[in-house]
Amino acid sequence: MPANDHRYDVDNGFDNQGNDTDNSGTALTVTWKGQGNWGFKSITAHREGRYNQAIDFDVGPYPIADVDGIQTDDQLSQEFQWQYSGDRLDGVFGLYWMDATAGGEVRNRFGLPTALVAPGFENIIGPTLAIYGFSGGEVQTNALALFGDLSYSLTDNTALSLGGRFNREDKRARVLNQGFADEAFTMPNGQVTADFDESESWTDFSPRIGLDHQLGEETLLYASYSEGFKSGGYNIRANTVQVPESQNPYKPERVASYELGFKSDLSQAFRLNAALFYSDYEDIQLSIFTGVDTTGDGNNDSFFGDFTNAGAGEIRGLEVEYQWAPSDSFSLSGNATWLDAEYKEYVSGGVDIADQQAFTNTPELAYTINGDFSFPLADLGDLDARLSYSYRDDVYPTTDLSEIVFQKGYSMWNATVVFTPPSGSWRLALEERTSPMRSTAPPAMICAIPASR
Repeated sequence: MPANDHRYDVDNGFDNQGNDTDNSGTALTVTWKGQGNWGFKSITAHREGRYNQAIDFDVGPYPIADVDGIQTDDQLSQEFQWQYSGDRLDGVFGLYWMDATAGGEVRNRFGLPTALVAPGFENIIGPTLAIYGFSGGEVQTNALALFGDLSYSLTDNTALSLGGRFNREDKRARVLNQGFADEAFTMPNGQVTADFDESESWTDFSPRIGLDHQLGEETLLYASYSEGFKSGGYNIRANTVQVPESQNPYKPERVASYELGFKSDLSQAFRLNAALFYSDYEDIQLSIFTGVDTTGDGNNDSFFGDFTNAGAGEIRGLEVEYQWAPSDSFSLSGNATWLDAEYKEYVSGGVDIADQQAFTNTPELAYTINGDFSFPLADLGDLDARLSYSYRDDVYPTTDLSEIVFQKGYSMWNATVVFTPPSGSWRLALEERTSPMRSTAPPAMICAIPASR
């Protein structure tokens, strides 16, 4: 089948085209300030969401890889903060609790070419032989954390900060993945690839220490060390028949970060901030595809979405921010980030292949330059404009480092002109975005924006 040469037409043959998201949330914050040094804050929050998605992965008219699904989440959290403010000591101590449930179901419709699996029966079966698979389940999370952060002024210009957070998370996963005999997914065919109910708990203590020094009125020097924790979890798309260990939880990811930097106002018109940082990761969590041999011939003829812990890695980098405002009508600002990311250990199939892997979606260089202009129009209002240029280096979007989806470095120009009347009750904006990746730029957008109040 020849590829469609139209930019926006992919010859999608999947009838289900429903893609929508529905999120809602509420929060209640209660603050009390006492007569002395103490204060108190309570934050109660609830959110829920539902996400429907349909994807024609083969982007063609035949039902080769058509997938749709529903994802849901519900979360209730409560946080209490006790705040202290003194002459030389400031601090906050707190308790955080969360109860959440997230899950969903995915319906897979895969079609194998009839000419390969049943040659001669194309007129009876059709061009493809359908296989229907269902993945479904939910993960319940109960989290509890105790935290505290103190800042003590050693001198008028130097402050020491100490903090820490103790976390405990309990997770329970209930999963049922099976095959079906019909496109409506009403008749199970008896092929169950995962059916389990498992639970696990993780605890962690993450400390933080920082030192700030005010070098005159214009420059702040700082250094910090901190640790971070992302809890483990379960894969509800597991295939425990071919890969029994896929029902086991993947481990928590931990990171130790070091940062050294400064923030400065070199003059009334020029501000410059810069930071050097280094992060050391352990048990990096990755979303991957795991191949499986369903026929026993020694070849992987299928796959499933899986999660794993890669091993260890490190990221070092430099970040710079600047702003130059020589007048009230013009300013120049921007930022730049340089990253050097590499795996120290990446175990796949029992073999360390760290020297063959790369971090995904991690450009070595990215930067943005903004020019802002302001033109007062006397009694007519104000006309403001921004011209921006940004660049993002090459990245691999997926862990298999496929050259097919390799993203080359690209740059973009953005321009915005905004008119605001004297009343300030509304604004009229004209926006234009262009990219060298595209043969032509998308059309400009004009929109009327109610002013925020």
